[in-house]
Amino acid sequence: MNKIIIRKATINDINAISTIKVRGWQTAYRNIIENKYLGNMNIERTIEKNKRNFNQHKFIVAELNNEVVGFCSYNYLNDEENNADCELSAIYVKHEMKRNGIGKQLIQYVINEFKNAKKRKMILWCLKENYPSRAFYEAMGGKSSKIKIAKFGEKEYEIISYLYEIQDELKLVFPTPEYKAQVEEYLQEFFDNGEYEIAGDGGLDRIKNFDKWLEKIQNDLSPETIDKDRIPSTIYLTIRKSDNKIVGNVQIRHKLNKKLLLYGGHIGDSVRPSERRKGYATEQIRLALKKCKELGIDNVMMDCDKNNIGSAKAIQNNGGILENEVYIDNELVQRYWISLKKRYADRHVGNKSNNTIYKMMSINNKYFSGDICYYNFVDVKEKITIPNGKCIMDNNYKWLEYYDYNSKIKLTAIYDDNNEIVEWYFDIARKIGKEKGIPYEDDLYLDVVVTPTGEIILLDENELKAAYDRLEVTKKDYDMAYYEAQRLVGRLKENTDKLKEFTDYYLKK
Repeated sequence: MNKIIIRKATINDINAISTIKVRGWQTAYRNIIENKYLGNMNIERTIEKNKRNFNQHKFIVAELNNEVVGFCSYNYLNDEENNADCELSAIYVKHEMKRNGIGKQLIQYVINEFKNAKKRKMILWCLKENYPSRAFYEAMGGKSSKIKIAKFGEKEYEIISYLYEIQDELKLVFPTPEYKAQVEEYLQEFFDNGEYEIAGDGGLDRIKNFDKWLEKIQNDLSPETIDKDRIPSTIYLTIRKSDNKIVGNVQIRHKLNKKLLLYGGHIGDSVRPSERRKGYATEQIRLALKKCKELGIDNVMMDCDKNNIGSAKAIQNNGGILENEVYIDNELVQRYWISLKKRYADRHVGNKSNNTIYKMMSINNKYFSGDICYYNFVDVKEKITIPNGKCIMDNNYKWLEYYDYNSKIKLTAIYDDNNEIVEWYFDIARKIGKEKGIPYEDDLYLDVVVTPTGEIILLDENELKAAYDRLEVTKKDYDMAYYEAQRLVGRLKENTDKLKEFTDYYLKK
């Protein structure tokens, strides 16, 4: 069988999607759901309904030889009753195409989408008497949970939920001698595919000897043992947990120099030819970014050839923002930045340490335009105290975060359990934006604090300077941060007395 392509649906796929859905119901639920209901299902009506709602639904299709042979749909949710934050709302494969792994590929694609969106609990519902589907969901790792009643036609039926813990399918492992045979076979696969340069392999493609390569990458870990004028780096094998197979490799350079800033960046990576188009590039970059954070890297530079669409997509899936395109050895290279300083408004929600009430309000008036997020930390397991001894989070403290999408400044008003202001905290940001309905700030180090007595304090200049020296902040962003901070301080000196009135008003709302 030719290769199955899994992709996002377009409006042109609706006819095929609708036909597969209706035929799927009429086949899978024959003798389970009453025949009258199944017989009344109409493909044309289903097509019209799906076309009307196309922009509100997320459809993924499986394609073989330019024909759609299966699809699924999914959405994000906040299902506190079932402890789920995402849902696989439908999955169908043509009857004659079942048992070819298509359903598994569709689910894996959606799970990767949920991972990128930082979702961790997926739910789906299935007719209780549909035992083949239930067996499939259980084989895919779903745990049966609750039963509820659904009505189809004139009759009621029991449907059962399956919950999935969305866990990392891959892990990053520093090479050890036990991987020698696998590494040699991994290298040969690239050569057999006509690829003689492997990005992010620490010279494996050049050395071609596992023992010498292992010694070299161990020396690369430290500035004391690495060759002069080279940047320390760490090589990881990307291992699939289910079978302990190497599916890719990642190299993380511990910092940038001027050469790496232009070309190379912090991360180089590859996926072996036989394991491509499975979302592994996106996932191994996500895991590498965690390692970067552990190394103290806040802004990660990556690049790829412009014609390498798969690599570009994997970088973009991890938040990569294109800075520019440059010619390197007559090849057009795209340079991306991935910020690890993004902070999302829902980061306090679902935190096991806190019981938090969270609300969001959209405002558009002459005083403020954007979203205001409210947090009431009802029950805090561990309070937060800043170096000067001031408590900023404890039981029944409230925070208001103001996200103005036309500004570079995010305000947080912190109130204690008596609704008395603790401080106003202004973050200078590269950008204030919104993703999948969740506001965020891309922090740029500098902060301005206003105390209840009106004192104005500029913070974290040393952090901004250190990031600039590490080449993680451009001169443009460095100057912008100071410009915004100084402009803010000037405005605050004239309007500090109005600040409390402004934030108190929205706290009451």
